[in-house]
Amino acid sequence: MKNTLFLVLLIFVISCKQNQVQEFTALDYTPYIHDADSIDVKVSIDLLDSNRWGLDQKDLLADFGQLLFHKRSGVRRANCADCHSKDNAGTGFTNRAKGGGEFLTVYNNLYRNLYGRETLIEEDHKPFKNWSNLNAYKLHQANRILSKGVVDSFPLEFQVGVALNEAHFGNDLVLECQSDPFFNDMSRELTGGPFNLDIMKAAISAFQQKNLVTDQNRINRSYKSGEQVESLEGMLLIQQKGCMNCHNTAAIAPTRVLNNPILDSIKAPRLDVNLKDHSGYFHTSEKITLYKAIKRCDEIASTELGVEPYKYRDLLKIKTFINKELYDSRYGSK
Repeated sequence: MKNTLFLVLLIFVISCKQNQVQEFTALDYTPYIHDADSIDVKVSIDLLDSNRWGLDQKDLLADFGQLLFHKRSGVRRANCADCHSKDNAGTGFTNRAKGGGEFLTVYNNLYRNLYGRETLIEEDHKPFKNWSNLNAYKLHQANRILSKGVVDSFPLEFQVGVALNEAHFGNDLVLECQSDPFFNDMSRELTGGPFNLDIMKAAISAFQQKNLVTDQNRINRSYKSGEQVESLEGMLLIQQKGCMNCHNTAAIAPTRVLNNPILDSIKAPRLDVNLKDHSGYFHTSEKITLYKAIKRCDEIASTELGVEPYKYRDLLKIKTFINKELYDSRYGSK
């Protein structure tokens, strides 16, 4: 009797293992795989054929963009990295722009009264969280940017222009660089002309496209070299519930998770942008845990699909998959 019971149990375990293997072989790795060496960096400006160092012009432009990404403006004393830090998943240590706050509102009014003209420094009216700029090249492939999914042929350049002229710095950063011989000489090596806003936008865009790619997370290493992955169950659960229908860079989804008085549809974020380092979730940077964010999304998706929500253990498997297999430690503080 005991031998019969043991045999039945063994057959059951083997059957479960086989079914699991069959399910795993059907996993779609495509949404998470990146090949940094084959990224076609897209910029709107015309580059010269060569430079004095014999470097690839787009590589040089990306290096120039990295410099500009970290250059602080004279008035705001802010830079791109304040809100999109490479060391914190590209979102910054706060999910809100520093901006000028009430100071600039009062300053601009007094400036206008004193001089009879407008100041060059715009107030900060940024209503949403800072998007991670990891895997930004995917945004170029989809031609969509920002929470509302603005369509543009060069979306990262569009975003940089918005940041410089509306949300964060104003125009002082461009003016500073235009008055500095170094930035003008670098621009001439790249385009033959002096520094301007178009060059700044293209350079920062090239840096984000070329340098900020999560191609060294474990799912990528496993796909390319066979490194063992520990949390494929979470990947399978994500696939089965259709999460990637929204979290695939280009999708614009109704604001089902949070009510929004401004936008009725929101561009869903990717899952491979080091989510565990984000200080808030959803487009409002709500201060909840990643587990609770996953749970809330699953409840809504399950209701729409007419299926049961995932249980606690399944939600933990999804969280573990995101935190372990989709995490690239080069862009994190944890």
